[in-house]
Amino acid sequence: MVTLGALAAFALGAGAAPERGSVEGTRRDGEGAAPAAEAPAPPWVRRGQVVEARQAAYRERLQRTYEALRARVERDAPDLLPALASASPRPVRLGYQILPRLVADAPRPSERARAQPRSYSWPWTEQMIERDAKKLDQLEAELDGSPPRPASERKAAYEKMVADYRKLAEGARTIDAHIQYNRLWQPAIARDRPSYDRQTVLEQAVLERQTVVDALASSDEAAFRKALAPIAGISLLKDRLPDPGAGFWAGPGSLGLLTLARIGTTAWYQHRGAGVAVGRTLRLTFAAWALTRIATWWLIDLARGMSPMS
Repeated sequence: MVTLGALAAFALGAGAAPERGSVEGTRRDGEGAAPAAEAPAPPWVRRGQVVEARQAAYRERLQRTYEALRARVERDAPDLLPALASASPRPVRLGYQILPRLVADAPRPSERARAQPRSYSWPWTEQMIERDAKKLDQLEAELDGSPPRPASERKAAYEKMVADYRKLAEGARTIDAHIQYNRLWQPAIARDRPSYDRQTVLEQAVLERQTVVDALASSDEAAFRKALAPIAGISLLKDRLPDPGAGFWAGPGSLGLLTLARIGTTAWYQHRGAGVAVGRTLRLTFAAWALTRIATWWLIDLARGMSPMS
């Protein structure tokens, strides 16, 4: 019995040993495997990183220009130092629990403000940096190539440089605010793109309403047509534009905000019904509209004995 028990224990131990070795071998194999590659950042994140790097480089230039201008002003026009010091480069303070300065309420406007769109995007922010960088080039050229002047002219020149620098410093803070605004809202849009698309349709409706209001407030027929053309189509302006023929006005001449709204609404419902990306349905819907409008243009010209290829 003892012998049989020892053999059974030996058999169980021998059978269990490969399992431990297998687990340990698997663990060693797992430790030696390469880590899984991280998913690349979305395009809007990568574009933001590029823009932020350009803004950082621009701010470094702005700081160097400030130091050079301050040294000149301190030497030649010290009474301008307070104005320059108030424009020293400083980042926008961001975060919670930062309260704005309280001021008296502005008087209520007598008329309702017009609905106007505001655009925030990385391309627009990049254009702002490029625009201000060119202005900084001019200021640096004035500062480096300024010839010796009499005291009166020298002070006037430095006053202009300080004023120009103050505008650039304020512009840099505006660019910083745009960057933070983009960083705040773009992830929210990416998480809920359908809601953003619905709000975009609502924005277009508000702008269309504003155009109608402007048209109704027009005092003459020409102003009315001009105000309503962006909505109803450029065919309303055919009396003031070169006449390409009746076919054009019946076809592409109907392009306006109402047409774009119909295209956008159709693409949205196709996206919801077919489960296709809204960008793809939008491109297909617009292409179908453009082809039918061009076909209408050509058919009308052919019916009038005109060749669309001539």
